[in-house]
Amino acid sequence: MDDCLSRICVASDESLIDPPQIKILYEKNAEEFEKRNLYEKNITSSAFPSLPTTSQLASYLTYIRFEITEQQISRAQRLFERAVMVMYNCADLWLEYFDFIEQQVKNTHTLVSVTSRAVIGCRDNCSLWRLR
Repeated sequence: MDDCLSRICVASDESLIDPPQIKILYEKNAEEFEKRNLYEKNITSSAFPSLPTTSQLASYLTYIRFEITEQQISRAQRLFERAVMVMYNCADLWLEYFDFIEQQVKNTHTLVSVTSRAVIGCRDNCSLWRLR
């Protein structure tokens, strides 16, 4: 870490940089990365698109629930958005997303957006139409 820092910093940066603080932040971010890395590898593997929808859904929901447990609501919402791009016609995913928005985000505009997109993605699902 210190070698890396010394390679990118010039003498004039020394008054602006607190190396011990940078090291602490680096270690914290590395720890956060490691907590999520297995989940990311799972949903970005080359084999993932060929898995059954139920397995894909389970992988995303496991990751999303982890983020909710970590109180990272915006990360969880971004994961839902990534999931619906891949599985736009999965009604169970849309229902989970709807519940998430209703319980965690509590934003009417987002709720309307999610339900509108859900009925487009799953035209034949009566449950989603009732949400609208």
